[in-house]
Formats: sequence, C-alpha cells, structure tokens
Amino acid sequence: MLKRLSNLRLLGIAALMLLLSVAIAIYPTLTFVRGFFIGTLHPLEQFDSGETLEFSDDSPYSRYVLSMEVDERNPPLPDMQVMITASDGTVPHTEPINRWNSIMGREFKQFLVIEPPADGRLTIRIDTEDNEDFLVYRRIEDVVEHELKRSTPLWLVACVPLVIMIVLMGILITRLIRDSDQLSLSLKDEL
Repeated sequence: MLKRLSNLRLLGIAALMLLLSVAIAIYPTLTFVRGFFIGTLHPLEQFDSGETLEFSDDSPYSRYVLSMEVDERNPPLPDMQVMITASDGTVPHTEPINRWNSIMGREFKQFLVIEPPADGRLTIRIDTEDNEDFLVYRRIEDVVEHELKRSTPLWLVACVPLVIMIVLMGILITRLIRDSDQLSLSLKDEL
C-alpha cells in the first residue's frame, strides 16, 4: 500500500502524524509542568513557632519537608523542640536534613523530612526561643516521581504516531535517494 502512495502523500501523512503526536503530548506535558511547580513551589502549610499545626493532606503521596524561613543564606539552625504525631498518636518516621534553598526570592533552611501517614494527618508543633516561620513542602523527588507516573502513559501514546512519522520519513528519504541514483545513471547514459 505504501508503494502506491506518492512522495507528496507520504510527506503529508508524516506531517499529520507529527501534529498528532504533538497534540497528544501537549496535555501530559502541561500537567507535568503545572503539577511540578505547584507541588514544589507552594507550601502545603505555613505556621509560626509555638503554634500547634493540625496538618491534613488529601493526597499524601510524598514525604514532607519542614523548612524554616531565614534571613541569610544557609545560616545555622536555632535550638528547637519538634513534636510530630500522627492522627493515631504514633510518631512518624523522620530524617534530619541540612539543606538551604531559595524559592521565589525567599530563603529557606530545610531541616526535617517526615514520612507521610496513610491518612495524611499530622499534628506538628515546633518551639524555639525566638519567633520563627515554618513551612511544610512536598519533597521534590517525590513530586517528580508522582508527576512522571501521571504523564508517562500519554507520552507513550504520543510516541506511536511519532514512530510512524519517522518510518514514513525513512521511506520517503529512501525513495528520494533511489530516484536520484536512477536520474544520475540516466544522465550518464545520455552523455
């Protein structure tokens, strides 16, 4: 069937396959970018030291990172007493980290990673000598993994017309090379 199609038709079908591939890939790409930026740049909660936070996450797919807003790049952490309990009264698993980052022009010191409970509900209280601002973020690596799982199936679907387009372009290029060889042979015969 492909042998009967003209070069122009093959080129047209290849162009349509490319457009179809791009059209399918746009939605998962936009949702990936949107989900990544919302999941990493916007805090889930913000609270002050000495305040008891009743934290609730409707989709607890990621670990949480406790961060403290700071005035300078990578300062030492003040003395603090951190109390975290799940809704069933247990203490979730935590890991200390010591990482500085800047988000939207604000400086943060990340100091604790919290494993999410199944129901996404935690009670958090941090006591410090001076009043400090604390934020709860999702862990970046977990957000990337989550968004990739959501977007990959449609990206794979978008690859099907892309592969068809590449095959058609290969056939077209092969035809053009074969036809140019025949043309050069006929020119040599005439000379």
